[in-house]
Amino acid sequence: MQASAVLAAPRDLVWSRLVDRDAVAGWLDDVDHLTGSPERFATQCAAERCVGPIEGRVLTIERERRLRVVLRAPWRLLREIDLDLRLQPAEVGTILSVDATWHLSWLGWLVRPLVRLRADIALRRAARAFRAAVEDDAARRRRRASHVASAEAAIAPSSHDALLLRTAS
Repeated sequence: MQASAVLAAPRDLVWSRLVDRDAVAGWLDDVDHLTGSPERFATQCAAERCVGPIEGRVLTIERERRLRVVLRAPWRLLREIDLDLRLQPAEVGTILSVDATWHLSWLGWLVRPLVRLRADIALRRAARAFRAAVEDDAARRRRRASHVASAEAAIAPSSHDALLLRTAS
């Protein structure tokens, strides 16, 4: 499955949200947190729905450009999912492209349309939550920048007036 979306945020912010272990629980359903090393990790599930931890391995990482991981779990129908995430700058933010490849068990092949539908729904839910998290971060960043700019603007006229008074005397 392939999908792409334009996120109204700069590429560095999208990347940091994507690779921040502590942020994953905010946008990925049923995940409480990640454990492990940067190259190999496992999820701890927040709900009882998970049979066991989902194990992941980073296959490719290109800072602010590409992240490719493979996920494995004790699923009955799915053996693993290969996710290739690519970031590209856009005029209004960042284009996030996702290429997901599912490797099914023999039983999964029998009910392939159902597995595909469930995986598609899960991926779209994660994408919506990720977009919301990134755009919230971008809005916070813009608000901070405007507060700093307004604070500097409030200070600048008085120092400018003081400079004018010193030069006039």
